[in-house]
Amino acid sequence: MTQEDLCKKRPIIEIFNSIEGESATMGEPTIFVRLTGCNLRCMFANSVCDTAYSSFKPEKGKYCYQDVIDMMNKYPMTPSISITGAEPFLNSDVVSELINICDGVYDKFIIVETNGSIVIDRNLLQRIDLLNISPKLSSSEPTQEKCDKLGIKMTEAMKSHAEKRYNKEALWNMIQYARDFRLKYVVGDKSDFEEIEQQIRELMDYDISKRRVGSNTYQERSPIVDEKGRELWYDTLFIKPWNITLMPAGATNDQLNQNRRMVAEYCAEHGYNYTDRLQILIWGTEKER
Repeated sequence: MTQEDLCKKRPIIEIFNSIEGESATMGEPTIFVRLTGCNLRCMFANSVCDTAYSSFKPEKGKYCYQDVIDMMNKYPMTPSISITGAEPFLNSDVVSELINICDGVYDKFIIVETNGSIVIDRNLLQRIDLLNISPKLSSSEPTQEKCDKLGIKMTEAMKSHAEKRYNKEALWNMIQYARDFRLKYVVGDKSDFEEIEQQIRELMDYDISKRRVGSNTYQERSPIVDEKGRELWYDTLFIKPWNITLMPAGATNDQLNQNRRMVAEYCAEHGYNYTDRLQILIWGTEKER
């Protein structure tokens, strides 16, 4: 890549060094590279996307690859880089080029945050160390009632959210090919749990069916059951309970507090991982944190 290419502005709106606030690497030093633009418009009961400046009203790109390199040089002890958004895979070429930069001299642990709704080339997915996939639930769908409550005008992009938010083929593609992944669900209400379990069961069934195909040695083991004999988990190849992470919905600490206990107790009961949002707990609504 030439110096001219390195200094060309890309759809990057934030670059900063902090700690990871969510999922499996929560608390670890991380350099964040935020891309702008999203194909979804998440709207919850009391809040919208916590980075609305990259989705609802996406800012224009203002940084280049050289800025990313400069940040890595400034913080050489930071082991990971998180490519996030909005939805970074809308600019998959930029994601690939960032991995090229970070995989070379810098040898960073690569994390990508995605909503899981876009089918991505397997060769790109295989280069990602940890894919945090956040499938959206029906509770994320914009409605006129939510718009009225939050004082937001309904747009065409918001109307198309419902049909785009859940793509099982895209999810399965990511689950198969990323080196590691977490299905990270945002929970705003108890009713979300039923839909989460439905999605997980669909993906588990897909997992099991794919494992059977072409295997002469496949032997399905007995499922994990509870004390009442209810089936809890099957002999899946890719999806395990520790791949499931639940996180309370909320763009402020007060909003998170409404759901924290409910989500934590559900995780403890079902063997899933709980993740908080340390960036909100520590810095509130400050950007670049």
